[in-house]
Amino acid sequence: MKVFTIVLLAVLLLAPVTFYSNQQRFALAQDVDEDAVVEEDISDYGEAGSDEEGEENVTEEMGDDGEAGALIGSHDDIVTFVTFPNNKDLDFPAGSIVTAFIGVHNKGAEPFIISGVDGSIRHPLDYSQAFQNFTPSHYELPLEPDSEITLEYLFRPADRFEPSEFGLKIDVHFHTQDENVFINPVFNQTVSILDAESTFEAKDYFIYVILAAVALFVFMYKRGQDQGESTAATKAALAKADTALVRQAGTTNTTAAEDSFIADHIRHKGAAKSKSKKQAKK
Repeated sequence: MKVFTIVLLAVLLLAPVTFYSNQQRFALAQDVDEDAVVEEDISDYGEAGSDEEGEENVTEEMGDDGEAGALIGSHDDIVTFVTFPNNKDLDFPAGSIVTAFIGVHNKGAEPFIISGVDGSIRHPLDYSQAFQNFTPSHYELPLEPDSEITLEYLFRPADRFEPSEFGLKIDVHFHTQDENVFINPVFNQTVSILDAESTFEAKDYFIYVILAAVALFVFMYKRGQDQGESTAATKAALAKADTALVRQAGTTNTTAAEDSFIADHIRHKGAAKSKSKKQAKK
């Protein structure tokens, strides 16, 4: 029983460690204000969204005074890069907030104004099919020549995505003072959408398993004590019973011996009296 208890406790203590190590591959999104997450425009899963229509809408939104600027394309003087601090392995749990830090460097001599950033989830083999479009995030930040700016962009993949590979497309929008609009790609790669994260965190599981192991240990220890006391009481009772039997046997033997002695004494006494009478008659 003791060996079984030790093995069971070892399994309970090692199980949360294994579970927690496996959970490390799921990058948890950092705590952020829910209001800071961009709104989502989710198209029907599996149906293609209009990429041209999306660019047209973005162009109209980025223009000032309600006038759409002229969309030219990308600009060679703008260099972009992106990092996902909480999802460096490019695994994004469905329904969880993803934080992207986008760096924009102006290596030219002309100033620009960063209008915003937009992103979308697309078919991994056909990027013209948009499964989920994120509403653009607006900044309107100046970017002077030979300067750099870092933008924070938050988005959330829909929780109804099945675990699979998808394309993630992120673009930065900027324009010049004469309203020439440019769109430079920031990220255009395949990512993994994972199952939605459970609200039951690994640390909670670890705590509950530890508490269960402690409770089991206390229960087994208490049970062992009770069994020990019961065994001791049983042994004492058996010993007492054995002593009583020995005493009873001794008493019985003594009584029998005394009865035999008395009977012999009476017979001898009777025989002696009879002999005396015979001698007197003679």
